[in-house]
Amino acid sequence: METTLIKHSLITIGKGIVILLALAFIFTRFGGCDNKIEVEKHDNSQYFAKMKSDSMTIINLMQDRYDDSLKTLASKRSEDSIKVVADKNEKLYRNSSKRVRELLARGICDTVLIEVAMNDCDSTIKSKDALLAQKDSTNKSVNEELSTVKEELGVSKGMVVTAQTIIKNQADDYKVLEKESKKALRKQKIKTIGVIILATLTEALTIFALK
Repeated sequence: METTLIKHSLITIGKGIVILLALAFIFTRFGGCDNKIEVEKHDNSQYFAKMKSDSMTIINLMQDRYDDSLKTLASKRSEDSIKVVADKNEKLYRNSSKRVRELLARGICDTVLIEVAMNDCDSTIKSKDALLAQKDSTNKSVNEELSTVKEELGVSKGMVVTAQTIIKNQADDYKVLEKESKKALRKQKIKTIGVIILATLTEALTIFALK
């Protein structure tokens, strides 16, 4: 009787050991209680650094564009002022030269009036030359402003591309994390089922051993 009881106990213990080994396998294969999920992520540091650098570049270009706009505005105002003087000199020259031609047609040579007409002519030529030079300066300033705008647009487009790259990398990282999370969830379910089965078997063996 005693031998039978010992044998029965050994069998029960053996079954318990088998169950414990099975539980150990489940925990080893599907993980323990650590639910931390680690995945390899894209290194976006270089892109963030580029965006920071490009942002500073755009700020500097905006300042340059503002300065260019002020230069263009000042040059245009000077151009308008010179044009007023040029138009005035041209009007004076037309009047004085007309008067000279009228007198010459009558056989009168007024040297003083001729000298005035020549001075008006010189003043007109000088003011016209100054106007052309000022227009060239205005056009140069406008071209510099346009060049700055184009450069600013180029840097802005580069920032958009960089931002799109970062967003794509983050989206890819999220997909990988989502995939690994699903794997971890499946392992957790298997582990939970294993624990439930173990608990059920342990309870059954306990009841069987007590009989």
